[in-house]
Amino acid sequence: DPRSRDPWCMMVNVLGGGVDDLTSELLHCFARDPRLRVEFYGKQLRPGRKVGHVVCYGDDLAEVRVRAQHAARYLMGEIREG
Repeated sequence: DPRSRDPWCMMVNVLGGGVDDLTSELLHCFARDPRLRVEFYGKQLRPGRKVGHVVCYGDDLAEVRVRAQHAARYLMGEIREG
């Protein structure tokens, strides 16, 4: 069924630069937000290069925006969590 299951979805680009190996960052993001989807393009990580995107889904636009931006910023190494 191609219909959307959620009223809102947001995509945010992921740029290379702050992280050399995204494996642990991906695990962290998926554990924090199971409804997150990440697509990487198989490109070499270089500063400023678009290497993928994250997509979040949900019922509340403001929450979806925060979740998507947080995941992208985390994957780009702009923020860290303990």
